[in-house]
Amino acid sequence: MGALISLVLGFDLLSVYAREFMGTPVAAGSVISIGIVGGLCLIAMILAAALYYVLKVNTAPRDAPESPDHG
Repeated sequence: MGALISLVLGFDLLSVYAREFMGTPVAAGSVISIGIVGGLCLIAMILAAALYYVLKVNTAPRDAPESPDHG
């Protein structure tokens, strides 16, 4: 979780303080910049982390609550 927060913070800092780098085209004559590719990768990592945690929680064994004794 901390690594994902670090990636988001790093991306935010790069987009604020390194505008020229983030605006650099991926290829000559391309309209797609490094910032767009990085942002899409960041979104994919966030979705993958969310999916991982959902699957982890839903497949973990659960302790069944004890039924109250009505006897």
